[in-house]
Amino acid sequence: LLSNTEVNKVGPTITETKFFVNNIEGKKPNADEEVIVTTKLSNANGIDHASLYFSTGIYGKFSKSSMYDDGLHNDGAANDGTFGGILPGNPAGTWVRYYIEAVAGNTAKTAAYDPVGAEHDVYVYQVNYNQGSTDVVINELMASNLTGPQDEAGEFEDWIELYNKSEASIDLSGYHLSDNITNFKKFKIPSNTVIEGKSYLIIWADEKQSQGDLHANFKLSADGEWLGFSDANGTILDSVSFPKQTDDLSFSRIPNGTGTFVIKNHTFGKNNETTATSNILSRGNALTLQPNPADKFLIIKNNTNQAQFIRIKNINGQTVSETWLISSLQIDTHEFPSGLYIVQTGNEISKIVIMH
Repeated sequence: LLSNTEVNKVGPTITETKFFVNNIEGKKPNADEEVIVTTKLSNANGIDHASLYFSTGIYGKFSKSSMYDDGLHNDGAANDGTFGGILPGNPAGTWVRYYIEAVAGNTAKTAAYDPVGAEHDVYVYQVNYNQGSTDVVINELMASNLTGPQDEAGEFEDWIELYNKSEASIDLSGYHLSDNITNFKKFKIPSNTVIEGKSYLIIWADEKQSQGDLHANFKLSADGEWLGFSDANGTILDSVSFPKQTDDLSFSRIPNGTGTFVIKNHTFGKNNETTATSNILSRGNALTLQPNPADKFLIIKNNTNQAQFIRIKNINGQTVSETWLISSLQIDTHEFPSGLYIVQTGNEISKIVIMH
């Protein structure tokens, strides 16, 4: 094969792929904000053309747009080897996947891709939510209730706990809960629903609205999904992406009402710190991380057959990156300060060292 002149053609080199929002590199866009993608391309035979492929959601077909090196598409100076393209704005909460195709100016029109595994390995970002302010938060949920709390009908159903952090009563009439990131208004909280100060409200997620006003028209997935709480206008007030759940354990905020979510024994309608948490995080083999230590990039491979929500935190517990992972993903770490980082998916953690 290597003796075949067409097979042996060298494709373009792709480096320094970056994205910008309002001229700020790496900034997540707000609703309807465009994203500028730039990349450095080179080949001994020149570049015939470059394309930017993009799609919304975790799965789905890609659309195609052109990238230019003409000095008119946020690409710097004309003919400097840096190509620019535009990703259109999207609604709040939308996941966007994209990759780059570069075609050499040789007779074979040899193509190269970034990431190299496209369309399975791609760049991903999420559009920011239109986040409002509220004293009411999603405080706890149970998505696999086999022998836990029972509803009015004596049934073991999924449930969601809202908590009012303030001292004042809050009327939730017309607010919404949803497990659909494209429809924030899936379940409308009934009129005259008031949550007292420092109190809790339970919504049963069982698709059995005939059993009462506080029974939602959706269930929670024990395999993990997104859950959002929004006001009457559909503005997201609070949300959580939870991983695969454990039977009869809940996903709860620690500290109560303000902290990050952990898997623990349920505290149905109570302060989440009233009982000691069971094991919160454990090591597993859902992910493969390499290289470790890492310098300019980190490759994360998903060893399961399900999409995983990945969160990377520094040693101070601050989130530095989060995304959905389908197969594998390369994360740019060249601007991460050297140190120890935690990679979390579900109830598993891995440690990674960044060394520059």
